[in-house]
Amino acid sequence: MKYVWNLAAALAALILLVISPVALSQQSDSGNIAELEKLWTELNATMTNLSQDMGNFDKANATINYSREQVDGVWLNVINYTAKDGTVLKEYLNANNQTNSTMLIVPETPLTTLAASKGEVTLTILASPAHPFPCQWILLDKSMGGFPKILELYNPCRMVKMTTTLEADGTRTVAIQDYTKKEKNTLVVVFHPDGRITRYVETRPGLPPECTWCQNTHQYECKEKKTTP
Repeated sequence: MKYVWNLAAALAALILLVISPVALSQQSDSGNIAELEKLWTELNATMTNLSQDMGNFDKANATINYSREQVDGVWLNVINYTAKDGTVLKEYLNANNQTNSTMLIVPETPLTTLAASKGEVTLTILASPAHPFPCQWILLDKSMGGFPKILELYNPCRMVKMTTTLEADGTRTVAIQDYTKKEKNTLVVVFHPDGRITRYVETRPGLPPECTWCQNTHQYECKEKKTTP
């Protein structure tokens, strides 16, 4: 099978040139930092794996259909490529029919990743808890059209997300969030152009029980709590 490399693959490779999480390990008062660093190692390996799959996606032998989806309040034309194994590549087109972003959706299967820090093969099995949707890895490439170049990897069943952002000046920011934690749930690492590394753990909004995953918007949607006067 022949694969076609595209610009998205090159951009993904550029963004994924990060220092190993283990090399940044320091003593911290945060009880969550070790877990977040372990999660970073796994998600970074998974993102690398799926970025390659995105760049190598065989469009020529995929089933193609067209649709429209609303993204951030704007309706976009979407080209949907479905491979024989169920993997889906979605290209979102802007008003000029140019690719605005690309999404790779990998169905629930055992996913073998290579842990970059130790060179060990890690088998990630996507457990399927009681959810109204199938468990899947979703990789969203927002790198089209200049800076910032953004890659987002998330899994709605596991409630984890990794975002890698590259700015025009070379600043690279990696954020790893565990939605199951209420406090100190996000590890943020900033790689500055001058070689400095800023690293900290912060609390980002979690997901209360009334939040559910929307297959159309690819976001968690939360019902507003009723307040009594």
